[in-house]
Amino acid sequence: MSAPMSDASTIRERALALNHEADQLIRAIYENRTAWAALQEANQKKLRSAYILVREQEATNIAWIRLLNHLGYGTPLLSIEPAIASFGPNAGNTSLDALLLFALRQEQWIRNPEDWLPESGDNITQITELAQHLFARYSVPGFMKQAWFEGFSPEGWQHQNWYIHIGQGQNIRRAEIPLPLTEKAAHHFLFAPEQGTITGALRWGQVLALGGSEALASAIIESSLSEILPEEEFWYSVLHFFVNNPQLPLHWVGPIVDFILAQKFGDWKATPYDPRIGYDAPEPTFTMKGRTLNALYRRVEEWHEQLARDSKRPRNAWKPCGIAPFQVEEKDEFGAENIWLITELSSSQALMDEGREMRHCVFRYAANCINGQTAIWSLRVKPVKASRTRRLLTIEVNLQRHAIVQVRGRCNLTLGGLGRGGRWKTAGTLLRRWAQEQHLSIGCGL
Repeated sequence: MSAPMSDASTIRERALALNHEADQLIRAIYENRTAWAALQEANQKKLRSAYILVREQEATNIAWIRLLNHLGYGTPLLSIEPAIASFGPNAGNTSLDALLLFALRQEQWIRNPEDWLPESGDNITQITELAQHLFARYSVPGFMKQAWFEGFSPEGWQHQNWYIHIGQGQNIRRAEIPLPLTEKAAHHFLFAPEQGTITGALRWGQVLALGGSEALASAIIESSLSEILPEEEFWYSVLHFFVNNPQLPLHWVGPIVDFILAQKFGDWKATPYDPRIGYDAPEPTFTMKGRTLNALYRRVEEWHEQLARDSKRPRNAWKPCGIAPFQVEEKDEFGAENIWLITELSSSQALMDEGREMRHCVFRYAANCINGQTAIWSLRVKPVKASRTRRLLTIEVNLQRHAIVQVRGRCNLTLGGLGRGGRWKTAGTLLRRWAQEQHLSIGCGL
């Protein structure tokens, strides 16, 4: 049984407060705002926070000591390096935080930590095996390991509850889940891709249960439907629509979802829901009833054109996010010299120009750029002997996760959809090189 929510809330708030300074320092290190020499200081701060927290509860303190006695006080599992690459330097994304969560949930242990014999493997492998040993009678899907690296957020605590629930042999439908899931969907959920997210696994289950393909499920997971959205019952009807129109090109999934989200819910993250008027949106009564694919194509195209030409929108600019741009001269497969650039788009006009030329709706990310949630970058190529620079890819970086979360070419095509040869292969290679240089994790397919 999971901890009472009131107790869990108190624990989470206390843990977040104690870890705040250390978590901020870790983020600063991985964002190149602080020297790497500060990593040891950050590790000591995290350890001190852990010891303060566990000593406030006798049973937790005993559990913590048992874990460390068994693992060894010099165990590499006390590391503060980001564990899940796509989470980046988010608070809680360390094996040390996972061990702390194990101690806090000691009442739910079903086996003694002393009976676990660690095998060789990296930190995330050992944490996954230890979690299975402590909490699960039955095998837990691989993607569920992420629950232990989401820290003390409400979502993380909820996902940890799901992990234990599934590990006890219970159906995910009997847990407190935020969207509708049939028995068939619950079955498919268990076999979602290991590298996907937990919410993505729920979507995966929904789509396959409705008769959709794995390719469609993957496209949906890469769209805004990768997170829990308002009125989940409505979004279930959107999934029905996608499944019932198998001729839909998969690169249209993301733009259609973005269009529907903007029409029905507006800027739902920035504007609180008002029960008297609903969402502050252009078309809050939007439904999928009677929609045809061709009509929806036209609506999305018209919306893109409106975003690109709307001269009444305010022209905003924002400070660069702090990630360094990229420029390199490389030969292509034919021996021609090209200059490759990855440059940040730091104004609404720059986003509008990018969207107009690339024929996608990147302009709608302006608000996220202004409030510091997102940075948008453009990968471009210019032949040395030519004057024209060509835009190839638009890149979304989630600044909270310090991760590349979306890469799109012209007309919202993914890099895989654009091709694997020649220029696109070079673009992918250089994008990964830039990510490595800037310590950016990659949370999407490249």
